[in-house]
Amino acid sequence: MSKTISFLRFPLICIVVFIHTDLSDIHMAGRQIVAAGEYVGYETFRHFLQQLFLLAVPAFFAISGYLFFNWQGKFTKDVYVRKIGKRVRTLLVPYLLWNLIVWAVNTLGPLLLPSLAAGRGATLVDYELPRFLMAFWDTGGGKPVCIQLWFLRDLIVTCLVSPVIYYGLEHGKLWLLLLLAALFATDILPSVPGLNIAAIFPFALGAWWRRRETLTLTLTNNETLNTKHETLNQVSDKCSSVQAPERPSVQATIALGVVYIALVSFVTFFVEEERPIRLMRLSILLGLPLLFAIASRLSGFQWKTPVAQSTFFVYGSHLILLSFLERHIVCAIPRSDLTLSIAYLLIPLLVISLCVAASVCLQRLCRPVWLALTGFR
Repeated sequence: MSKTISFLRFPLICIVVFIHTDLSDIHMAGRQIVAAGEYVGYETFRHFLQQLFLLAVPAFFAISGYLFFNWQGKFTKDVYVRKIGKRVRTLLVPYLLWNLIVWAVNTLGPLLLPSLAAGRGATLVDYELPRFLMAFWDTGGGKPVCIQLWFLRDLIVTCLVSPVIYYGLEHGKLWLLLLLAALFATDILPSVPGLNIAAIFPFALGAWWRRRETLTLTLTNNETLNTKHETLNQVSDKCSSVQAPERPSVQATIALGVVYIALVSFVTFFVEEERPIRLMRLSILLGLPLLFAIASRLSGFQWKTPVAQSTFFVYGSHLILLSFLERHIVCAIPRSDLTLSIAYLLIPLLVISLCVAASVCLQRLCRPVWLALTGFR
């Protein structure tokens, strides 16, 4: 599983960059360059890919839950304090730093370079102390000033309430996970910034999977220790009886992939509702096992170290560069459904490449700053 997680991190963050790319509502210097609904062909193409990519963030939550519970033994107070202490460095420090950087870019940038202004949003004089502090939690719409960091905020809160998740899974077993899945799919709970079923369920799913692996390993070890005088074949038979199930077969993976793409296509082309939350959540429930099944088969390939180490930096920095390039590239090209669709594919790749290059340069020139921005990874 560790190889699968290592392989998945960079592709998932690339998908997040594609999710955040939107050329259908572009403003620059107070003027609207592209209006929503103006290029229907491009918007349909983007909408399909957006639906396909929705599972990226839940996958990150599931990976986080898996890693948070990545130990053997009981969930004691000492374990909890140690885990939270580590996440102050890996989550809270970069969360504060990237929010501060984005706040500075959003408020000071247009004053220094007017062409950066999108014609919307708050200026420096609009930020009194209470509003400045709230910018680190919720600027409206449930997201902090560094929009993509809502994931880190919700993950921090979910980690804080992890004892509740642990004891619920220990005593409620699979029933609690099924209840959380139902609450996730039906979206009947109110979304509170920081405490969100969209974070809690996939985090609990990853936690459940890791604790299940731990139980399997413990049972296997106990069986082995109790069989000193048995033959190797007898020991092997006992151990195999508690082995975790193998990854899905190729046929099962293909079948699940067909169902997933069919559901995404149905949501894209036949559902008139702009954000059919329940269908979107259902596609995520189907997509998560598909994603990890495919990744487990590709996990033999590992990203080169500079690319793998740049994952968190790409996550924190991409929207700063993306918002700039979106406006200037769209202004510079002839606009049609085709050109906007091509730009939608190329701009995120350009942003990812530039962010990786910036990460490598910063790591070499000022490693302490790079470490702080990437959570000391």
